[in-house]
Amino acid sequence: MFIVAIEGGLGNQMFQYAFFTALREHYEKEQMKLDLSLINPAMHNGYELQKIFGICQPLCTSKEVIMYSEDCSKNILFGRLWTFIWAVRRNLLGRKKSFIYQKDPTEYCSLIENLDQNRNYYFKGVWANHRYFHQYEDVIRKTFIFPTISDKQNLMWKEKIEKTNSVSIHFRGGDYYKENFPIMGQEYYAKAIAFLKKRFKELVFFIFTDDLANAKKSIGNIDNCYYIDNNHGNNSFIDMQLMSLCKHNIMANSTFSFWGAYLNSNEEKIVIGPRSMVGKCSEPYYFEGVILL
Repeated sequence: MFIVAIEGGLGNQMFQYAFFTALREHYEKEQMKLDLSLINPAMHNGYELQKIFGICQPLCTSKEVIMYSEDCSKNILFGRLWTFIWAVRRNLLGRKKSFIYQKDPTEYCSLIENLDQNRNYYFKGVWANHRYFHQYEDVIRKTFIFPTISDKQNLMWKEKIEKTNSVSIHFRGGDYYKENFPIMGQEYYAKAIAFLKKRFKELVFFIFTDDLANAKKSIGNIDNCYYIDNNHGNNSFIDMQLMSLCKHNIMANSTFSFWGAYLNSNEEKIVIGPRSMVGKCSEPYYFEGVILL
């Protein structure tokens, strides 16, 4: 049995589910389950994969978490006690062989290619590396299909995006300031915009942000641009959906950015991403074809 933990915001959850999908496709005979016990409803928007994409997979039990994991949430009875016990055990005996923990969210761990199918595994990490699932891109795209846009404001944005030579620009502020993560500034956005302007005429820029004031400071006044900040809370995902409809994308150093660009189906798209890395990451968020600045 393989268990994959789901936690964090929407972008992280999508990476974790893409990793789950790759394991399921590669190890077809294995029983696959998700663990949602680490989801904190008070942070981000809780578990979003089901309400947005209709994803429904078998869930593991608390007993299975205790047996195979080394990280227990307070949502499980005596969860903190178990985590303490595991820490003591790890110092004495080493890590459980069943517990596969990804310290670096962007690392590629090749051991997943040759797992012992006679063992049980619990996977905890973000798995934010496209190499895990690149060969299953068609399956991923069929999985992450957004609901139909129905409200007037976003239908208006959708129409403008589809009728123009549109470029999405994502500015991630908000919680990045609290976490002391690097925030992309004016130099990066100016270079990315100049790069696209050399190649295309009559570009229209659609700037998506969770931090309008700082986005305007970092990106500034550019011709033919719209700032979009009307999607909040449970509707935040619509920003990602609209990004995916643009002809080209300028990413922030964000998993949310990654998926907005990755799910863009324009075969001639140009995607620009920052080399800047977040937290413990050893690589930027990118996929094949992304131009890193």
